[in-house]
Amino acid sequence: GSVYNWIYKYSTYNKKGYKIVEMSSSSTQKLKDKDARIAELERLLGQKQIKIDYLEELIELAEEQYDVQFKKNSNTPRSK
Repeated sequence: GSVYNWIYKYSTYNKKGYKIVEMSSSSTQKLKDKDARIAELERLLGQKQIKIDYLEELIELAEEQYDVQFKKNSNTPRSK
């Protein structure tokens, strides 16, 4: 309310056909919360990817060391 009154009285933007939208503090807080949640999820995703890379490397080393294949071969038929 009061911001729009000030813009109407004193701002040059009002005369040039600009559309001013005032975000409520709750909308601003929601955006900040969403940004924080996105950052947290990206951090967790990065941690999971590091773990996956580590485990895949560990499997490869074990396969080489013990001459055993741990990963499934998709071309072999399933046993019944």
